[in-house]
Amino acid sequence: MNTQARYSIEHKALSNGVYPFEYQIDEKFLSSFEHSEVKNGMLTAHVVLRKSSTFLHLDIKMEGEIEVECDLCLDKFFIPLLHETELTVKFGQTNSDLSDADTEITLAETETELVLDKHFFDYINISIPTRKTHPDDAQGNSTCNPDMLNLLETLNADNEDEKTSDPRWDALKTLMN
Repeated sequence: MNTQARYSIEHKALSNGVYPFEYQIDEKFLSSFEHSEVKNGMLTAHVVLRKSSTFLHLDIKMEGEIEVECDLCLDKFFIPLLHETELTVKFGQTNSDLSDADTEITLAETETELVLDKHFFDYINISIPTRKTHPDDAQGNSTCNPDMLNLLETLNADNEDEKTSDPRWDALKTLMN
């Protein structure tokens, strides 16, 4: 699937001014990136483009939900996602490397469109929390898979039993005192 055509702005055809754009991001978009942790979700990207003769300024707000894998029970669940950022596009001789882009990129003066798919992908991925676990219910109980939680508890109990002292190492512990 060519995501570039769906997630681009033909800025050369626009006169100076402010233009709103809206993009729908779905599982087709998310699965088009080979190494993406997120393969399912539904997001809306609201983009407000301010065009001048020397640069483009984009205010980007992405909101919706994505499916992630729980770090504790490994079941998939949806989390809300909200990401707001600004992107300034300056014009130059060549395109800047997207991997160096933070809030400012350079676009070759010969380019007629600004492609946003890789930016949207990056914004989604940097918005994923580092710890992803099912939220607790109203009573404060975990909503993780109970079978997996029981298995983890059993395995943890087995490891506690194995933590008995090894007499071969006890003599070495006296050297540390």
